[in-house]
Amino acid sequence: MMYRKWPLQTPFLGVLITLSATAAAESARYNASLDDRLTLRAGGVYAEPDGSFRSTRQGNPETELDLGDFGLDDGEWRLWLAGRLRLGQRWRLDASYMNIDNDSSGQGALDFNFGDLIIPVDADVATSLEADIYLVNLGFAIVRTPRVEIGLGLGAHVFDASANVSATLDTNTGPIDLGSDSADATAPLPNVHAFADFALTPKLALMTSGGWLDAEYEDYDGQIWTARANLEYRILESAGIGVGVNFIDVDIDDDDGSKTSRYDVELPGVLVYFTLGF
Repeated sequence: MMYRKWPLQTPFLGVLITLSATAAAESARYNASLDDRLTLRAGGVYAEPDGSFRSTRQGNPETELDLGDFGLDDGEWRLWLAGRLRLGQRWRLDASYMNIDNDSSGQGALDFNFGDLIIPVDADVATSLEADIYLVNLGFAIVRTPRVEIGLGLGAHVFDASANVSATLDTNTGPIDLGSDSADATAPLPNVHAFADFALTPKLALMTSGGWLDAEYEDYDGQIWTARANLEYRILESAGIGVGVNFIDVDIDDDDGSKTSRYDVELPGVLVYFTLGF
C-alpha cells in the first residue's frame, strides 16, 4: 500500500513546494521599481547647455567659442530614454540616451577661427551644436535586499557630437560667403559606474547613479561625468511616473594630427518620464 501512495502524493508535494516558493518570492518583492526583470523609461529632460567648443587647424591660434556668446545655451526639452534588464538577482544591465540640438545666428562680436574658417568681427554667423549621448553599464549589486540595492559596474559613455559654423560678410558690393566648417566627434570612453536604489514605500522608490572615467581612446582624450537622482512612483504594479535631476559633464579633445577639436560642455537638467515594468 505504501508504494501505491507515493505516486499520488508526489504531485501534491510538488504543488506545495511550488506554492511555498512563489509565496516566498512574492513576500520578498517589496517594490516593483527595484525588482522588475525589464524596466523601460521614456520622457523628456529640460537641459540648459553651458560651456564651450573649438576646432583649430594646426598652426592657428586656439579660440574657445562660448555657448552663451553664440546663443547655444538656450534650455529646451529633449528626448530621454532609459532601460534596465536584470540578469539575475545581482547582475543588471542599464542603458540611457539623451540628445541636444541647438542652433543660433547673429552678428559676431569678435574675430575668431574655426577649423579652416577665419571669421572677422561683424560677420553674420550661424552656429549649431548637436550631440547624442549614450550610456551603457553592466552592474553588480554588492548590497541587495527587498528595499535596498547598492552596487558598482563598468560600462561605456558615447558622446557623438557635431558643431557647425558658417558665416557671411556684408560689403558695399554685396554679401560674401566666408564658407562653413564643422567639428565632428564620436568618442566612446569607458567608465566606472555606481548606483544606489531605495524602496521608500511599496510604490515609491529613490534611484541614484553616477559614472566617471578619464581615459584615452585612439584620437580622443577626456572624461565624461554623469549623475542622476530620480523619484519613481508606481501608479500600477507595472506602470508609473518619475521626476528627477540629470547632470552630464563632457570634456573631450579630438586630435587627428591636422586639426584639434575640443568640447567642454555641461548639461544640467530636470527629468520627467513614464515607466513600464515587466
